[in-house]
Amino acid sequence: MVYVAIKQGDKGIDISHYQTVTDWNKVKADGIKFFYQKATDGTNYTDPTMDSHFRGGTSVGLAGGFYHFQRFHDDNSALAEAKYFVNKIRKYNFTLPPALDLETSSFSSASAMLSAAKTFCRYVEKELGSCIVYMPLEKYRAIKSITSEFGFWFAYPSSNIGGGLRLSNLYAWQHSWKGRVNGISGDVDLDYAGGNFFIVKNKAYGKAAPEPKSEPKKESHSKSTSKVSVPSSYTVKYGDTLSEICAKYGLSVDAIAKLNHIDKDVIYVGQVLKLKGSAPTAKYHKVVAGDTVSELAAKYGSTSAQIKAWNKLDKNYTIYAGETIRVK
Repeated sequence: MVYVAIKQGDKGIDISHYQTVTDWNKVKADGIKFFYQKATDGTNYTDPTMDSHFRGGTSVGLAGGFYHFQRFHDDNSALAEAKYFVNKIRKYNFTLPPALDLETSSFSSASAMLSAAKTFCRYVEKELGSCIVYMPLEKYRAIKSITSEFGFWFAYPSSNIGGGLRLSNLYAWQHSWKGRVNGISGDVDLDYAGGNFFIVKNKAYGKAAPEPKSEPKKESHSKSTSKVSVPSSYTVKYGDTLSEICAKYGLSVDAIAKLNHIDKDVIYVGQVLKLKGSAPTAKYHKVVAGDTVSELAAKYGSTSAQIKAWNKLDKNYTIYAGETIRVK
């Protein structure tokens, strides 16, 4: 099976039992590289196509993930729905961050909605390692601050992205509700990967199997006979996790995360990780008209999230011509 790296602008779909997939190979051949499948709704509904769609899409090499349709109205009901969602998807080897589909208007206030959405996402992130939020424009305007903590999948069916947003600053953009894709009967939601699109590993997947907690010791114990040569750098491949990379070379996850200035739970396909040496000397860039955070991240070999953290940028990753920012 051949997996492909996903970059900004690549095509994806989100589906549920409303779609009939007749041929996943045709879906892939039509240029689709990732998909989201509806898993749950509220606390008592599981989409009947959840298992078949997920296994079908991933069997042809597509990156796949699950979303939950929100019915909660406060922190307590949000936590109950988060637990239901996690319980249904934890056994799957998904490679896209679980998503909260935040659409209904059942909150007493914007602050109540923000609090409940954070309760949901934080629980999912704690249990599975990651979470993002899917929102239409009106929800985004009401609780923008949540996008500084969780990836933002923007729902805005149009030929042009709206809301004053840029694709480079989003996890993904749902740009159509009436798309057509070979291998799927009828209308289907269409998406583009954003500049903050990322691949994850379900940290609960395979928990029934023994955890490789002793692996670093094993490799250390066998250094004299079967030492694996440590390269100076490593390019992340589809399905990699930082713990697996470090275990392979007998390295410390914390040390490599610190060396590369990254979150040890999130790495990206195509990312070049430094495996040797000390932390790099900081580099700075004077912003000129037309610069974007995503372009600077690519130019200097960092990430948008890193640049945002170093420079304390706002949730829209705003930079201004003439200012000097850290980029490495």
